[in-house]
Amino acid sequence: MSVTFYTNRREGPEAEIEDAVLESRDAVCAPHGFPCWVAASLRLGAGMPDLSIAGFRSELRQIKGQSYWSVPVISYLRVVRRATPAKLARRLAWDLDFAEEVLNDLTEAGIATFDSGVFALQEAWRDILPEVVTVEAKVSHWRRAVEQATRNRIFSHRSFVALPDAVARRVHRDELFLRTGVGVLAVTDDGQVRIQRRARSSRPRVWDYYYELALELASVIQGDRRAV
Repeated sequence: MSVTFYTNRREGPEAEIEDAVLESRDAVCAPHGFPCWVAASLRLGAGMPDLSIAGFRSELRQIKGQSYWSVPVISYLRVVRRATPAKLARRLAWDLDFAEEVLNDLTEAGIATFDSGVFALQEAWRDILPEVVTVEAKVSHWRRAVEQATRNRIFSHRSFVALPDAVARRVHRDELFLRTGVGVLAVTDDGQVRIQRRARSSRPRVWDYYYELALELASVIQGDRRAV
């Protein structure tokens, strides 16, 4: 499982918690046998999870050179299943020629299919990241961590906060976790990690962020990365 860092890390107790989770990531966040990648501090929309752990299908390795404009098209096809260029252009308020250009690029890349004037998403791309797990690491201010982890649930399947063991033991039964579905990872002083409270699994709701993550991973695989 490879790790890509997107900011210069500041040493400190929260970085130590992140490192402990990274060391235990296969046991804590195993993506059901798929190859896995970790993005540390990758901005997705308005958020920047401390860790985004993504299991991915082999089809992702074949993708190269997709632009930012691919994301809303893939996301739209994920929701509606099938669309004509005219329908997509109206929905995204794009020029028809530009919509056709992006759709044709996606078809050539094997992300979309074209049949009788209608485009659709390749089946593998409906679930190209079978599991996305996010983690927010905090030493204190655990309620703020839960707020951030709840926001991460809009594009992930499971979301955790990672806390020092004593804090995790004290707060994991709080009603806030039941309401949000966020899980709790307890990190001991010697770097051991256990699941103190399981995260509730759900389907991503904001597909733009989900596919942003997928195309970023594709660029990392191809060596065209913008990380530090």
